Amino acid sequence: MSPTCLGNPTWPKLRVISHDEGVSVPRFDGVEIPVPRFAADDGSADPVLAEALRLFGEGVGSREQVNVALGAARVLVPMVALLEEAEIGADGILRDKSSSMATVSMVGSDGRRALLAFTSMELMRAFNREARPAPALGAEACRSALEQGDDALLVDCQGPVRFAVTASDLVELASRSST
Repeated sequence: MSPTCLGNPTWPKLRVISHDEGVSVPRFDGVEIPVPRFAADDGSADPVLAEALRLFGEGVGSREQVNVALGAARVLVPMVALLEEAEIGADGILRDKSSSMATVSMVGSDGRRALLAFTSMELMRAFNREARPAPALGAEACRSALEQGDDALLVDCQGPVRFAVTASDLVELASRSST
């Protein structure tokens, strides 16, 4: 924007208001701008979930411990761009005409599909550098898997500990998310 636009006296004034919880909420003349739910997220794995997965991987933790930690932890569901329509420009170069974003699922050798989720940006980037993260609570990711017809939620598909939430565990975790 040009400096003259920024100085326009008819534009709403920005104020930052502090709430009791200590969260500052930007407002434009009475219109509240919501603070993202995971605003302070640095992309690291939730420590409780990481520990539960580590113990499970070592054979001393249980599926239930991982499920409890997963339900309340932030996970990253990868989103990728899907080309829907392309066109060749006058210069002969193929260009996107329209595209959309989609979640990523894997299909097992038995035909079952799993929605992917990752505990950290590092692990998601190792899987696909082009993917964009959609942060969600584990319970919400389970609900999304069910809603799109997947059979499982597969956490950290490339490790260090791969964990699949299936069947009744998937339904139970999904029920923990608000609609």
